[in-house]
Order: sequence, then structure tokens, then C-alpha cells
Amino acid sequence: MEFAAAVRTRRMCRSFAQRPVDTETLTHLFDLARRAPSAGFAQGIGFVVLRGPDRFERFWDLTLPRHRRAGFAWPGLLDAPVIVVPVADSSRYLERYSEPDKAPTGLGADPTAWPVPYWVVDCAFAVENLLLAVTDRGLGALFFGIFHQAGAVSEALDLPDGAVPIGAIALGHPAPDRPSASVRRGRRDLDEVVHDGSWGTPLSG
Repeated sequence: MEFAAAVRTRRMCRSFAQRPVDTETLTHLFDLARRAPSAGFAQGIGFVVLRGPDRFERFWDLTLPRHRRAGFAWPGLLDAPVIVVPVADSSRYLERYSEPDKAPTGLGADPTAWPVPYWVVDCAFAVENLLLAVTDRGLGALFFGIFHQAGAVSEALDLPDGAVPIGAIALGHPAPDRPSASVRRGRRDLDEVVHDGSWGTPLSG
């Protein structure tokens, strides 16, 4: 698939077939995901992959307990054979920016020294790589938030200090689905998104 086609056809998938995704395919997907840029080449990203019973024991039972599943709007989401938890690790950025070539920035002292938490930004880059790679392989994926259960998920996955899950990705073979009602909002026009020189000025020749 051409890159432009992957970008234009990528969609969030909320229903999956009960078919496994083989390890070779997953290895290919994560190899592409990890090639996203990172500040100082700190590469402070990680992916925890949950398959089989682990999907429920270490994720769904914490984020969507059984008593809440009966009324869940997207039951096909629970059929995803793979749950991926992308993790942003601030400690790698503090270590990297304490090295001689980066120390003058003052960013190695503490996470609060960073005006923007680049470990989260870089992890989001890697997630987008993964979503596009999934589309290229003809698979489906959904990125969604963990929110108030992030602490419980972190504990269940034995995440180290400084590492936080930025959400979760359901991944697998897509099944018949219905789009989110949010899609009805439509995509904003390019002139609303791109500003030439100053805010509110459309891009011109």
C-alpha cells in the first residue's frame, strides 16, 4: 500500500474477528513503530503486548470489569486478539539529557523542567507509526484512553518508575463495524488547520 493510501484509509476499528495475529506480523509492526523520531534519540518508548488470557487478567478486568460489559456499546472490541499498551518512559529522557552534549539544556534534572513532556510526544509518534503499519497490513486497530485505571494497569504490567501508559491499542483482523458518531463532525478544511505566517492566514502560493 502506498503511504498516502495508508494515511487516507486508516480508521479506528471497534470490532474484531476472533482470529489471532501471528508473532511474525507483530514483530514487523513493532519494528516500524519503534522507528519514530525521539528527542535526543532517547527512545523512551515501550509496548506491552497482551494476548490470550492476559488481555482480560491484566487489562480488561481492570478497565472494563465484567459487571459493566453487558451494556458496553462496542462488544466486538473485546474480541481483539491483541491489546497493546504503549508506554512513555521519562527516565530515559532525564538520563539522556544529563549526558555531556545535552546537559546544558537543564532538562536532565527533573521532568518538570520540560515545557512539553517529549516522552509522551515521542510515544504518540510511535503509536501513529503502528496504526499506519497496521493499516498497511490490512489489519485493524483502535487507540483509546485508559484514564482513571492507568495506575492499576501500570501495576498489573509491572511498569518501572517514570514509565506511564498513554492509552491502549486493540489490534487484530477487522470485523463488520459501525463508525463512531464523532465521525459525523467531518474533517476540518485544510485552510482551518494550516496557517501561513500567522494564525488565520490561509496557505497561499
